Amino acid sequence: MSLNAIHIRFALDIKDKYEIKDIKKYISGAIYPDSWFMTEVNKDLTHNYEKFLSSEFATDDFRKGWQSHDICDYFYVKKLNELFQDIFLKKDNKYYTEEWISLTAIKIIQDMLILQEFDIQPYLKYLEYIENHNGEDINIIKKYNQITIDLYKNKKIISVEDYMKWFLDTGNSREIVEKIRIKIKEYLNDKKMMKKIEIMYNEMLNSYKENYL
Repeated sequence: MSLNAIHIRFALDIKDKYEIKDIKKYISGAIYPDSWFMTEVNKDLTHNYEKFLSSEFATDDFRKGWQSHDICDYFYVKKLNELFQDIFLKKDNKYYTEEWISLTAIKIIQDMLILQEFDIQPYLKYLEYIENHNGEDINIIKKYNQITIDLYKNKKIISVEDYMKWFLDTGNSREIVEKIRIKIKEYLNDKKMMKKIEIMYNEMLNSYKENYL
């Protein structure tokens, strides 16, 4: 659900939950699940709250990062439904629907806002480490990680156009990307919407601290 700056930041913010010996494996694991979109494995193989949030799953540093990703997504969806009920009443977040376009615009803006206060640069080198737990073509995962590195590397500010390129590079059509761009512009000019997006990350993290078992 969230984009990769959020996932890396969240993994670091909950790192004390684990004993991490190899930070590169942990950070790489934190973005691995969303590579499914390019590798075309079934999403359930990387996103499954019942399986991947269990303590038995987190047996090594890569899996701990992977688990942090699914924890992040769990609380992201929770807060999305609380803060944006007016948008997501239909629960129709299948790909490329109007609701999906809105959801994507929100997560891009949230990612942009997090990068204003979070220095992602020291962690990008860890994305050169790769594992393929579902037999995916490791070169496709490598490409996914490199696209992510290219999105953020050596940039203090990530523009909307940077994100649009990332979405194109990960396999979305120009038509869909244009719809996302229009929705982002709409939300950036909506003060009420922006206030909700601005508080969303801290709401996610606080909810994790209060409720996660």
